[in-house]
Amino acid sequence: MKPFSRWVRFGAVGVFLTGLISLITSCTNEETIAALLLLLALLFSGGGGPTHVAYVAVEDLNTGARHIEVARLDNALPPVIINAPGFTEVSLPVLSSNGAVVAFECRKGTQRICVKNANNTDQLTVLAGPGGVRGDLLSLSGDGRVIAFECAVAGVSICTKRLDVPGGVTVMTVPNQILSEVPSISEDGTKVTFSCSLPVGTRVCIKNVDNSGGVTVIASPGGGAAAVSNFNGDGSVLVFVCAPNICVWDGNNGGTITEITTPGSTGSSQASITADGTRVAYRCTFGTTDRICVKNADNSGEVTVLTAPGFGFVDRPSLSVDGSIVAFACGNLLAPPALDFNVCNKRADNSGSVTQIVPLDAIVTFNPSLNGDTHD
Repeated sequence: MKPFSRWVRFGAVGVFLTGLISLITSCTNEETIAALLLLLALLFSGGGGPTHVAYVAVEDLNTGARHIEVARLDNALPPVIINAPGFTEVSLPVLSSNGAVVAFECRKGTQRICVKNANNTDQLTVLAGPGGVRGDLLSLSGDGRVIAFECAVAGVSICTKRLDVPGGVTVMTVPNQILSEVPSISEDGTKVTFSCSLPVGTRVCIKNVDNSGGVTVIASPGGGAAAVSNFNGDGSVLVFVCAPNICVWDGNNGGTITEITTPGSTGSSQASITADGTRVAYRCTFGTTDRICVKNADNSGEVTVLTAPGFGFVDRPSLSVDGSIVAFACGNLLAPPALDFNVCNKRADNSGSVTQIVPLDAIVTFNPSLNGDTHD
């Protein structure tokens, strides 16, 4: 969900506003004047708020059948079940940040990637790697027009595809790669980052989605392993796992790397970043307890640790691209089959209460996605 910007454009809009103001000043009826002033206020206020409502895609682990749902974070409307006719298993959904497109793993024999609009009103698009090879973990651009996924090429590689352009997929080439996995596309759909196993160890790689140009290879501080990265809006900043913490790579500042410290934590993982690259959310571990933490991407300021009363288990945070909301898996670890996994969300400043998504026909929900990311 991109931050809402209020712009007044000239041309036809300017003529309309000029006429409206002239009508207000010449009108003598008080009720008419009040109504016109209200209309003018709404025009300048953007109708009272952002035009997009944040949604979350969830995976339902129903014991009878597994399906994908797209739900409003405020539970104001029932979730939409995403149909995938002919597929026996679906999993790991991701939702574009504009709430328009949902993509997920789908299986009938060889695993594929399925794409559908979030209203479940169009035909299912089914993708595979070159030659029909397996497709796996995926990522969507902010507008849902560009997708990246793991494909079984040369072991495991990263494939990309513009969904609004006919043709096949593009395979990312990385010199000397052993395998590449867990892709993440920038919000603007121009770059993809992924974990790449090289002879020197596991690194984070960055490429243009059309495979043009070279590859940027990122290591953890001290040259250690780096993995599982997520991009900001234009692909200039990314967050990645640099065990035992997470790190932020800033391409706008010469590729500097900042390690995110969390006092008292024994480890951090599964990070998400805002579109402007200024805030990160991640799973933080304190002894044997996991929490969701939010902090400035330059490691300044205090860590905000989200409280989730009644839930002993939190995992897989997905931060909205404007940084206002974090969705996460929540629940209590019970003995199977008494599972108690759900999807929750809360304001990133820890204000207010936790909202739990109410699924349709499901015992368990999992794997939340607010902004096109996924977690293995």
